Amino acid sequence: MYSATTPGTRFSIETRLRFSPHRAAAAVAAALIAGGRLFAALAADAPSTGSVYASLRATRPTGRAVAVRDWTLERDVFRFHFASGTFQFLPSVGGRTVGAVFVGEGSMDLSPATEGERRRLAFQLGDKKLEILSDRFESLVLLFTDTTAQDIESHGVPAPKPPERAGNAYERFFKKQRKELKNNLHIRILEDLLEETDPRFGVFLAYFDGKRLPPAFAVVDPTGLAGQFSSEVGGEGVALYVLDEQKGGYWYLSHTKKEIAAGRLSGARLRCDAEHYAVETTIQKNARIRGTTTIRFAPRV
Repeated sequence: MYSATTPGTRFSIETRLRFSPHRAAAAVAAALIAGGRLFAALAADAPSTGSVYASLRATRPTGRAVAVRDWTLERDVFRFHFASGTFQFLPSVGGRTVGAVFVGEGSMDLSPATEGERRRLAFQLGDKKLEILSDRFESLVLLFTDTTAQDIESHGVPAPKPPERAGNAYERFFKKQRKELKNNLHIRILEDLLEETDPRFGVFLAYFDGKRLPPAFAVVDPTGLAGQFSSEVGGEGVALYVLDEQKGGYWYLSHTKKEIAAGRLSGARLRCDAEHYAVETTIQKNARIRGTTTIRFAPRV
């Protein structure tokens, strides 16, 4: 539940959740990823916003299919090479194509932008000589608001039939996001849809379960990560986030190559200021924990 006490100035969110207050707090933090402008849009046009969000969460790869061969897609430090296979798009939401699933033979190369990040990757993999992190995959799930849809279509041809495993690949991603990442990446896509962000400045997220790495997310976000995976960021917009019980977390976290080359690193982009935060928890007789989390904040933009 959300409400606007004074349109454009103050907002409050209340969540009622049947689990621990720590997870309740995480849910509220996820809701705040998009910040003030998102909730201004929510307050201004709640019914249509709810419809767009519902469409985002319900969409599955049932759109047009595009076959590619020997094509490379580059996003900052990430280089995705698609030897052969087929993309199936998610149906458009809010007039924009915001996702696709690839099934076929592909690979990912990560070329660290700094020596510090290279050493971090080398430590995680136990390979001191590592220069480029490489992995192969047979499926890749993409969420985006940048030019990825146009890039795929301009380098492919209509496929005679959609890939059979696209739906299963997307469901695995959806389950990983909910059960292990414990976050909602669709909120970040919703933000750009509501703000009508220019595709040149849109977000790019890729999920893959490779042959070498645990399941992982590759992210390039011009606005900064701002809590998509954790709050432990300070303006960085490029990340490789790995899901693993022992070694999970950020394996790569950096500013964009452009920022590093220019010597101008952006700080954390805070969209709002929290003014009040409270967690009320009740332990019931059946040992179930019921919690209510309330946060009141003022948008900065």
